[in-house]
Formats: sequence, C-alpha cells, structure tokens
Amino acid sequence: MAEQIDNGLARLASVRGLKYFELHPSWYGFDPIHIRPSLWKTAWQEMLQVRPGKNKGSGSAIEGLKLYLRAPERRRLFGIEQFTPQPGAMLPKGGRIWLY
Repeated sequence: MAEQIDNGLARLASVRGLKYFELHPSWYGFDPIHIRPSLWKTAWQEMLQVRPGKNKGSGSAIEGLKLYLRAPERRRLFGIEQFTPQPGAMLPKGGRIWLY
C-alpha cells in the first residue's frame, strides 16, 4: 500500500510539474522514519538543493534550532496528546515549512 501511495505522489508531482524528491535509505539507521542526526546537514542540503560552500551564511544556527524545536501537529508526551495548529513557519528566504 505504501508503494502505491509513493507511486501516486510521484505521478501527481509529474502531472503538476512539481519536483518529487526520493529520500535515500542510507540516511536512516535502525529507525526507518527519522534521518540520523549525523546526516541531517547532508540530507537537508540535498533536499533543499543547497550546494555545500555556495550558501555560506544563508541561515543561522538559531534559525535551525527554532525549526528543530517547532512542535509537530500532533504528538503524545507522557501519554497526553498535544495538538498544535500548523499555519506553517515562514522561512527568511521565502517558502514555508509544516511539521506533521
């Protein structure tokens, strides 16, 4: 079922002229959902099409930390479900990011 959804997303992106990015399995460890922290920079540079060394100073550590600490739409902490509306965070250089 996951493969059908993935194929459908790829077709939808193609029809609408959008970029469809396939994540690299090598970025993941035993946890197939979260990228290994040691590969965060590499993965995000590739996903955002940033060339290493070309965009020096384009973001700050504080900006990165703010994005990292944003709450997802739904999560459970100590058995209590939390809900955070997702208006999306505006990025300084344009664009918006949502965390689900």
